[in-house]
Amino acid sequence: MLIVEPQGVIKHWLCEQIGYIPTAEFICIGQYDEQRKDLTGAVGYDGWSENMVEIHVASVPGAYWFTKELLYKSFHFPFVVHGRNIVASKVSSSNEAAVNFNRKLGFKEQCRIKGGSSSGDLIIFTMYRAECKWLDMDLRFKEAA
Repeated sequence: MLIVEPQGVIKHWLCEQIGYIPTAEFICIGQYDEQRKDLTGAVGYDGWSENMVEIHVASVPGAYWFTKELLYKSFHFPFVVHGRNIVASKVSSSNEAAVNFNRKLGFKEQCRIKGGSSSGDLIIFTMYRAECKWLDMDLRFKEAA
């Protein structure tokens, strides 16, 4: 089940998983597993500018967390609710799972900063609203969003 409250708990969990220090504008959505009684994944947004926002993602390895509802809302929130045209993701080139995850979602490599990560290059991925196929999902979640 998706949760947005308590923001402090979701934010702390996500940031602890990925080693991120959020700003005061950090907002997140969590995937809560009622059987485990814990978060299994979360998507957060920070670095808001007039036209863009950064996305941050964390999950419990092997857990079922990235549901169709979360997939839809992960992009509906920044693009539709907040009117941004670009979602950006910063990933270390050594984090193959995150690199592949971004590509599978449709993010495109915008640039690569050599040595920008402690364990490799820093890859900046972007997704433009006009290219986001997830906004066209014909799901019951659209009415609830």
